[in-house]
Amino acid sequence: MKDLSKIFQLIPQRLPMVMVDEHISTDEKKTYTKFLVLSDSMFCEDGVLSEAGILENMAQSAAARLGFSYKMKGGTPPIGIIASLQEVKINNYPIAGDELITEITFTDEIMGITLVDCKVFCNNNEYAFCKMKILLRE
Repeated sequence: MKDLSKIFQLIPQRLPMVMVDEHISTDEKKTYTKFLVLSDSMFCEDGVLSEAGILENMAQSAAARLGFSYKMKGGTPPIGIIASLQEVKINNYPIAGDELITEITFTDEIMGITLVDCKVFCNNNEYAFCKMKILLRE
């Protein structure tokens, strides 16, 4: 059983919707998270993580970045709403047992909308990419 107590401090999602197991690190521009794909995930079909599951992992990794940043400032993490996804590219689909490392790169913030680039890696190979706009509801 995964210990999700630390990630629950950063993201609003709860089981069975949790698609991030661990916040690895955050600096000024980048955040890294980890997720072990399990066959009983609601986004797995026949042991393969769906596109929706990959995108949800990216969104929750972005939420972990925002949650960590707000928590470090002593604030309460806001709820983020995906405003748009652009340039979505899925190179490969992870399978049950794969460990994903997701990289979120902060690119800008404009009028309450956070812009990030999202990459998902498995075994040092880039499996997916997208640009995401996140509207913060404070």
